[in-house]
Amino acid sequence: MALSDTLSTLRKEKGLSQTQVAAFLCENGSPLTQKGISKWECGDTTPNAEQFLLLCDLYEVRDVLSVFLHKPSDEARLNALGQSRAAEYRALLLANEAFCRQIEPTLPLYDMDTAYAAAALAKGAAGELVSAASAPEGATQVLRIRGESMTPLFEDGQLVYLQACETLSMGDFGVFYLNGRLCCKLYMAAAGTELVSVNEKFPPIRIQENDDFHIVGKVIL
Repeated sequence: MALSDTLSTLRKEKGLSQTQVAAFLCENGSPLTQKGISKWECGDTTPNAEQFLLLCDLYEVRDVLSVFLHKPSDEARLNALGQSRAAEYRALLLANEAFCRQIEPTLPLYDMDTAYAAAALAKGAAGELVSAASAPEGATQVLRIRGESMTPLFEDGQLVYLQACETLSMGDFGVFYLNGRLCCKLYMAAAGTELVSVNEKFPPIRIQENDDFHIVGKVIL
């Protein structure tokens, strides 16, 4: 079966529409329209590596060679009873730390000075994964600061940890989505919302009614 036919079959088996698949890809940082999904399933184009992996995740494909290249794995050679026993044994192994690899925790990293990062972080889409071994408790993302507005507290290029949230308290340091860009500022909301820089050379930003603005997360100090 051709790749296009397999993709179409997997989608239909999950009861998903092409529009739903496109929405899933967009939510996970790989924007595509319904027409793009249709072209894949017609064989006119093919997904790139990132899109292919996202599709495997969505369609719950674990044995890629068996599904797409029709090369039966050892597990595929087992009947229903054999697969059930194998699953039981796998569960026992996974429940015992002596048989499990220690997987280093990771967090998504975004660069504050890119338009993609602004859109991706604002929507919770995937970013480059970096080690979270030294991350403080509660951290959900990592942001690379750009510019001098937050010096000397945060230097240009410094990494800071964020905790995703929708509200902040007065005086919290936060990351904000403002008119298509990301910024890291001190949150002040006494008489209207103001974003204040640590570096006094940069004036406060007063949020206006027509601004496209929302809170992305709190900086964990």
